Amino acid sequence: MHKRFSLGNAAKKNVLASFISGAKLNYNIKKISASGESGKFFVEAIHPYNQSRKKAIEKFDVYNLEYEYWDEKASLNVWYYCENYLKDGQILFNRVGSFNFYLGTLTTMKLLTEEESHSIKIEAYIGKFKESEVLKISNHTDRLLIDAYAEKINTSFQYAQDILKWLSEIKSEIQVSIVFSAEMNFMGPWLRKYRNFYRSKF
Repeated sequence: MHKRFSLGNAAKKNVLASFISGAKLNYNIKKISASGESGKFFVEAIHPYNQSRKKAIEKFDVYNLEYEYWDEKASLNVWYYCENYLKDGQILFNRVGSFNFYLGTLTTMKLLTEEESHSIKIEAYIGKFKESEVLKISNHTDRLLIDAYAEKINTSFQYAQDILKWLSEIKSEIQVSIVFSAEMNFMGPWLRKYRNFYRSKF
């Protein structure tokens, strides 16, 4: 958003404020989330926007991190995360380096929320994680968005159930949302085949 729709522009800030407030007032949307890949995005774009608004109804209520540190290829030299984030910070071009960048970003986001009187929650999206990683992430966020992507609904539900059971066993108090995918390489074909069942249930 910030690259094509600069939030440094007052007129564009007003457009965004109108969109957010309209969603809350007209469509009963309770919370609006801003999603980004780095602390820099929140420092330079989202947080200054929030601080520029006097009305809570025009503000973001959630800061969401979506940086797929587990995508090890993306962290390698010349690949996306390496070129856009890791090289500048002289961070290792691997999963460990990417995970440290991820935690650092969450720390930055948390510090930003402490500057705001408006209540802002921190969310973190995770996919293929290690148990030790989740324990560290949980100390930096209010809610985990965990993907349960699979082609079959039974596989997705079983995976989600296993995750929730494990979090319960370690007595984690972190809030959790399970994310399913309707993409055609995941549950898209199932949803298309059973769309009438889906509509009747949901």
